[in-house]
Amino acid sequence: RENAERLYKNGFDLSSYGGWSGTFWGVEDAPEKLSAVLLTVRRAMERWAWTPGLVDVLVYSEVGRGFPGPTDKRRAVMEKVREKELGFKPPEEPEKYPASGIVPDDHKSYRAARWWWERGESWNVFIDKIAEEIEKTRPGTVTTHDPMEGAIHAAIPRYQSLKMLQDWHYTPAPNPMAIRVKEMRGIRSHPNQGISQIIGFCDSMAPPFDTPVSLGYLWRANWHVLSHGADRIVYYMEMDKKYGLHAELPRINEKIILPFGPLIRVLEEPQRPYALLKSSTSALVKNDRYFASVNYPAALLIANIHYDTVTEEDILSGRVNSYQGLFLFNTPYIRESVYRKILDYAKSGKKVYVDHVFKPEVPDAIKFRTTAEMQAYSLQ
Repeated sequence: RENAERLYKNGFDLSSYGGWSGTFWGVEDAPEKLSAVLLTVRRAMERWAWTPGLVDVLVYSEVGRGFPGPTDKRRAVMEKVREKELGFKPPEEPEKYPASGIVPDDHKSYRAARWWWERGESWNVFIDKIAEEIEKTRPGTVTTHDPMEGAIHAAIPRYQSLKMLQDWHYTPAPNPMAIRVKEMRGIRSHPNQGISQIIGFCDSMAPPFDTPVSLGYLWRANWHVLSHGADRIVYYMEMDKKYGLHAELPRINEKIILPFGPLIRVLEEPQRPYALLKSSTSALVKNDRYFASVNYPAALLIANIHYDTVTEEDILSGRVNSYQGLFLFNTPYIRESVYRKILDYAKSGKKVYVDHVFKPEVPDAIKFRTTAEMQAYSLQ
């Protein structure tokens, strides 16, 4: 509390991190478990009433559940609900996906995977309910969540009640932070949902482990994140004693955040000339929440190619038609309905750029092969 009050006096808001153990299965035991959790939320907000500095609550971070295992007693309940809502019983052995990479919209395994993230896994419902309760108990409090599963989020709009999406990146380089800000802006549930980026100082966890973190890095990271449209910047200070980072924050606040932050936030962000697809179908088929995180977008930024992140829903709705080019990076699978829209896009004279991972044919597509450097985790 003493440290929190000291920071608050220096112009920094406080953030409370809290979590509850155990799992939540929305289609099975929602009523009593959710009531108990929401009661805990109310009590937590009341206990923090001592300070006006509490403006944000992080509602879980990096969560996700797999389907109950064969010995889990909840499995039978989940299977019954899934069969009822889908209208069919998914096969015991998942259907093989077409070698062409084009997935029919009615493919049973695809629909089952989508159902899991939309209904079965149910963290989106759970987190939204907590956010609603916090707003009732302490109106105006910002609620944030680190979704982690960006590609899944692109498939299914989640966390409608959250005030902000938040991200933090292990790689100690400003580029990935800026890329994640752009990505979250493309996949957020609605335009009023804010974007919060954590600038972390945890080089003991970052590859390579001996990467130095300097005060210059801290200044560059702030400019990168702010210039790409973050609504808020959060600092994670594991390495403070080694680098003296806390002492630098008031100067950054004075020289960057206060004079330039409000100006950048009120500027209308122009649409970029190119669109980069965040492939939800590939993520669902591969069952990979992290799918295609920062490497390929980093290559575009290095090449000075300005882009917006778009989803498959943006392609289906026609919103992507206003872009002069569409990049399909690391997209081994695409829904058939989306693929047909991409064909229409290409036939209209727009450019489509594909790498060697994308298998379907697109007329006049510009093809290239990605390199090992582009696939490296910490590309700078």
